[in-house]
Amino acid sequence: MTIRKWAKPIAFAGLVFSLVCLSPFLLASCSLQESVKIAPQAVQGILDLTNWDIARDGPVKLNGQWEFYWERHLAPEDFARTDLAASAGMIEVPKAWNGHATGGSKIAGHGYATYRLQVLMAEPPPPLALKFLDMAVAFTAYVNGLKLLSAGVPGRTPETTVPRFDPQIVDFQPASQRIEIIVWVSNFHHRKGGAWEPIVLGPAADVRRIREKAIGFDLLLFGSILIMGIYHLGLYTIRRAEKAPLYFAVFCFLLAVRIITTGERYLVSL
Repeated sequence: MTIRKWAKPIAFAGLVFSLVCLSPFLLASCSLQESVKIAPQAVQGILDLTNWDIARDGPVKLNGQWEFYWERHLAPEDFARTDLAASAGMIEVPKAWNGHATGGSKIAGHGYATYRLQVLMAEPPPPLALKFLDMAVAFTAYVNGLKLLSAGVPGRTPETTVPRFDPQIVDFQPASQRIEIIVWVSNFHHRKGGAWEPIVLGPAADVRRIREKAIGFDLLLFGSILIMGIYHLGLYTIRRAEKAPLYFAVFCFLLAVRIITTGERYLVSL
């Protein structure tokens, strides 16, 4: 009877303790978001950063309108052709391409395409880095004509496409104030396709710091939720007649696994 009497107050105290521990991080996150300078958005395939000091103002998400070429994988040298400008469509990034209208019809999740963005800067930038999360479900990125990274193998058919979720950071040194980013994306293995996560551009150290903070926060949540799951599993072993602690423990374990297998996908890097 003593265990039954104190079990609920202890469970409530554990929940309150978890919320108190997490609240400083949540409040700090909100205050940082409010103080950050609003970055410009890409318009018609061009992101104008001439008024953005990337060293002082920090990394920027390459959000906005990208050039979009459906069912075409265009190499950097292809864009020297004048006829490509007339065939360019625009698509919002980050966003899945499902339902996007091109060629008079809406496209589904499966297919392949080329994304292109030109970034303009006021002066020759310092060494930079690009941070990619996921693109459904395989992609290759070119910067100023050079192939910098791939996740999986983007192909034109299901047989030639190798899917892979692999968040990456790649360093590069721009040779001029204009940066051309071309991304091939292929999807034949997921119901949604396209560049559905933001791409971050900034100084290499700052971009890596963003990833480290994101992984740190994910691990904090993972540990907190895992402890709650273990605690409620312990409650169930004491009082097997009540199933609610068991169900909540299973829910916590599943949620903890999800945290380290999505977003930065820390389990993949391990």
